[in-house]
Amino acid sequence: MWKYYTNLPELCFQLDQFRRDCVRDPEAVELIDRLMEKVIAAYGDNITVSELKNLSLNQRNAGRKSPFTEEQRSDIVLRHENGETLSSIAERYHCSVGVIHKIAGNHRL
Repeated sequence: MWKYYTNLPELCFQLDQFRRDCVRDPEAVELIDRLMEKVIAAYGDNITVSELKNLSLNQRNAGRKSPFTEEQRSDIVLRHENGETLSSIAERYHCSVGVIHKIAGNHRL
C-alpha cells in the first residue's frame, strides 16, 4: 500500500485522496493533516498547508467543472445543516438530489 514518494505533488495527491476517502472520520482527517504538516517540515518552510493541498498530478485542471460557485456550495451546505431537505434544495438549484447530496456530504473537505 505505502511506497516511497520522490515526487512531492504525487505524495500530496495521494494524501489528499486518502483524506477525501476518510472525510467522515475526523480522527483520520486530523492524522492526514498532521502528516501534511510533517511533509512541509521535511520540504522546508517555503510551502504552506494550503499550497500543499493544492498540489496534485492534475496540473492541467482537467475533469468536470463544478456547476456551482463556492457561494452556492456554501449556501447548499448551510441549508442542509439547517434541516432543509435535499430534494427541496435540489429543486431550488434545478439539479438532482444526488448532486446536492454529494455537495452536502463533502463540505468538510
